Amino acid sequence: MVLSKKETGMIVFYLGNRQQQKNWIADRVTEIAESADYSKRLAKSASYGLADPVAAKAQKIEAELERPRKWMLVADATWEKFKGTPHGELMELLFEKKSDISQICAKLNIVRRSLYWWREDILYYAAMKACEYGVLSV
Repeated sequence: MVLSKKETGMIVFYLGNRQQQKNWIADRVTEIAESADYSKRLAKSASYGLADPVAAKAQKIEAELERPRKWMLVADATWEKFKGTPHGELMELLFEKKSDISQICAKLNIVRRSLYWWREDILYYAAMKACEYGVLSV
């Protein structure tokens, strides 16, 4: 499997901004919940054939959240897979702390080539999970 620059960028974005994305999703879900009994209004408007603007907005937000939620599952599965391993340490330094490559190599006591091999392992695992969850296609 060869990852495009765009696919790699998406994976790196979600691995590195996991907490911010979870907060954003939580805010959007709260917005739906505050949409005055979303499920009741949706059922009511569907049964009468009426258009409810609040329910329509909530549906739009739900559709908007589908893809980011799947990416969060990919990111969580990837973090869980490499937790407690040297690859996990690399993920923490590279994606969360955004440390410099030379600092990471010194801290993990590895050469640059190993860092890039490990990074590829992480990205390919995340890509396979993304395919599994339907956010990437091969």
